[in-house]
Amino acid sequence: MKIIKQKSTQIIMLPHEQLPFEMLANRKYFELLIQRYSFGQVDQIRDPNGTMSSLLFSNGLYHVESSPDVAIQRLSVESRKVVIAIEGATSYAEKMWGEIREALHVVTPTNDNNDLTPVLVTNESEIMAHLDFPAGAFFSSPFDDFFQKEVIEKTSSSLATSHIGSSGVSFSIDYVPETDMPNDRRINLVRKEFNIKTAIGYPVNDQIYSSSGPISTDVHIDLLQHLEKILK
Repeated sequence: MKIIKQKSTQIIMLPHEQLPFEMLANRKYFELLIQRYSFGQVDQIRDPNGTMSSLLFSNGLYHVESSPDVAIQRLSVESRKVVIAIEGATSYAEKMWGEIREALHVVTPTNDNNDLTPVLVTNESEIMAHLDFPAGAFFSSPFDDFFQKEVIEKTSSSLATSHIGSSGVSFSIDYVPETDMPNDRRINLVRKEFNIKTAIGYPVNDQIYSSSGPISTDVHIDLLQHLEKILK
């Protein structure tokens, strides 16, 4: 396995009334984040009533010692949610949240009832990598036979014979709460997708794949390595 690119998104849910959202919307304070992460743009997103619903920072840089800077795609701050999307490993997003949490304490001093401890942290990631197996390995023999025989027959005509090449698979993931916390905190556990497919712009024979799922980059890489062992 050879990693070509990785992206990560971390979603941090906070208790109600802890995030100093209204104060952060003041230029005096959001300039702190602009300066720290060299954001090229900041937008105030408003709902149909004109009330600000989020602050969206984009095109920033996260400085890493002894390594190239990591591109920050966006930082979104809402009344109780922070979303960090970067072109790098989840570990950088985690460190960035730690820094942002400290910066927010400048806006509003911490105390026992307001220490900005998340009630829920979730991760999403995208990995592009070379994996040592052909795209056709995604399907079992009976499933592949169905497409190569039945589907080709039904989709061919006198004008042209169809050809089917497997390019990937996708699964939906639903979450069943094991505790009352999500409901008590009014947090919806929405359906997510996990998929792996031939990367756009690459020939199938190059065995370059793109995968996305609701997991951190390190867990994602472990899963892809395990898949490679099974299918190679």
